[in-house]
Amino acid sequence: MASSVAKYCGPCEARNTTEIAVVWCIDCDDGLCPSCLEHHEVSKASNKHQTIPVMEFKTLRKQINNHIDDLESDLLKQLEDVSNQNISEIDKLLSKLKDKETQIKSLGDSIHRIKETLSNVQVFLATKSVGEKLREEQEWISTLCDQDVAKESILELSADSQLTHLLTDLKHFGTIKVVRKTCQIKVGAWEQQRAA
Repeated sequence: MASSVAKYCGPCEARNTTEIAVVWCIDCDDGLCPSCLEHHEVSKASNKHQTIPVMEFKTLRKQINNHIDDLESDLLKQLEDVSNQNISEIDKLLSKLKDKETQIKSLGDSIHRIKETLSNVQVFLATKSVGEKLREEQEWISTLCDQDVAKESILELSADSQLTHLLTDLKHFGTIKVVRKTCQIKVGAWEQQRAA
């Protein structure tokens, strides 16, 4: 993590000395002190490497970490929202199913009472009516099973395609270039001051 703790020169640490790094080599992923930076810049193996000041590296790293933390928080919030919505839908479905369970048990009790108290002809006529109610309940359950709310729910993360490209395409943080501005020295200014 980015912090105010000093970054040390990697090559010096390997030689058991501690020198404060002034730049960070993006390619080596290591800090360099002024002496090691000089060798780093002339070595054939590393002269094309990109370096940035350590403070800029720390700031950039902190910004990246903060941005990643924000993305993680947003994703967790989205996960919680989708999960809660899914749980709510399941709870409503369970409530409907409990109501239907009560109705079907009541129908079963009615059939049992009919068989005990009525004659065979009356039982036949009554069970025809109860059978129709059972078919309606069966159709209701069949229709319910076709709805999305009754299907198995799996929460999946679909990674943003830009993230995939970032992981494969990003080779370095950026490029270092020299920006030249026009000279601010006024050549004739000294002579004008002397004449005055």
